Amino acid sequence: LDNASGGRSKQSRLPECAATRPTDADFMQRLRPCGELASVCTDIPLVEANLDYPGGGIGAVVPGQDYLVQFDIGLHHEVARDILGSKFREIDTCLNCPTFEERCFELVVTGGDNWGNLSRPELGLKPTAYDCMGGCGLGCHTPGRRKGDIGALDCLKHDVCSAWKSIKTGRATSGFCHDPDCGDEAAMAIFNCWRGFRLFGAVGSNSPGPFSSPAVCEQGDSSIRGCW
Repeated sequence: LDNASGGRSKQSRLPECAATRPTDADFMQRLRPCGELASVCTDIPLVEANLDYPGGGIGAVVPGQDYLVQFDIGLHHEVARDILGSKFREIDTCLNCPTFEERCFELVVTGGDNWGNLSRPELGLKPTAYDCMGGCGLGCHTPGRRKGDIGALDCLKHDVCSAWKSIKTGRATSGFCHDPDCGDEAAMAIFNCWRGFRLFGAVGSNSPGPFSSPAVCEQGDSSIRGCW
């Protein structure tokens, strides 16, 4: 993404790439395995599942912009091994242990859309639970927010993941970073990177400074720094 909208269209010209929301009758069916929509919906920004975006600048969510949002569910096999290995020193010799893996899904969502309580009152969610998709827990009209930036792409990934899981399981998703499915999206929402020099590290990590700018966290790039 060159900027928050990637220089692309606000909405796709293709009907299969139109944004959806929980009030749509086919909402759950609109979720597709990663790659199916990404190969078609090339005229709207793609928010990749395993990229950690900064909380501002190129990682900002533009209200009214449609995004193809990816997220994954399940435990990565290395994470599962580390967790089990902390309890069982010989975990590598297990003969009938389950195979852990992640599955990646994607969905077209409008930044800043109001999903409210997901139109599922039985979940017990407040009307403000998902009232600003990508808003990082704050409403789109919170005082001090800029009109062209209402949140962060990583928050949008977590919002979509937790909303979908809540509807799928029939109970409100909780745990944030501790959730086994949406916890990695939550972690990316609070870890940010920048390129350049900052005297106090995380201070101002969401905004450009005189000697630095927000950056996507990319392994192998020695010019990028990051922190929680």
